Amino acid sequence: YGTRDAAHNWCAEYTATLNKLGLTIGKSSPCNFCHRERGVYMTVHGYDFAVTASTSQLKCIRNKI
Repeated sequence: YGTRDAAHNWCAEYTATLNKLGLTIGKSSPCNFCHRERGVYMTVHGYDFAVTASTSQLKCIRNKI
């Protein structure tokens, strides 16, 4: 799976990308993100992204990621 710090580097990369999209990191877990104004809630586990949002917001997130 690469170097020992590969998981840390991946976490830093997706966190920076999601922050640029306006999602804020969760207070209780660094794996949770939200954009309250748009109603987007996301959990990241490894390379899997679980998103709860309206259809239009899902399409927007998918296109930007």
